[in-house]
Amino acid sequence: MLKEFKDFISRGNVLDLAVGVIIGAAFGKIVTTLVESVIMPPIGLILGSVDFSSLFLVLDSSKGIPMSLAEAKAKGHRLVVLVGDEPYYGKCGFKRVARGRVTMPGPVDPARLLVCELVEGAFEGVTGPLRPEWENL
Repeated sequence: MLKEFKDFISRGNVLDLAVGVIIGAAFGKIVTTLVESVIMPPIGLILGSVDFSSLFLVLDSSKGIPMSLAEAKAKGHRLVVLVGDEPYYGKCGFKRVARGRVTMPGPVDPARLLVCELVEGAFEGVTGPLRPEWENL
């Protein structure tokens, strides 16, 4: 395999490879920009003002969720509300919100509405419709 690699380099195909990598990287950026700026905003509006810019998928909950909560707390957030499954997120401190206590801007199964207090007592007195933090500015 090493001999084949040396033959490949000596034939001058390194330039072709470099051009291919650059074009591939540029194409990847174009696709990312298209999806983030053109495709997802209308989908977010259709689903009820959903902002996908801060959406991410946690592949390893033992690392991702606790680290994300610590980062949110470090940035001054007092609590995190999400829609998810309590058996999964409960391991990280999320608890089910009492039915009817708060409402989300879009259709949500109230049984899946969960909260995690980053500061003790942060959810006390919170009732009614929840809105994104940036709407309160």
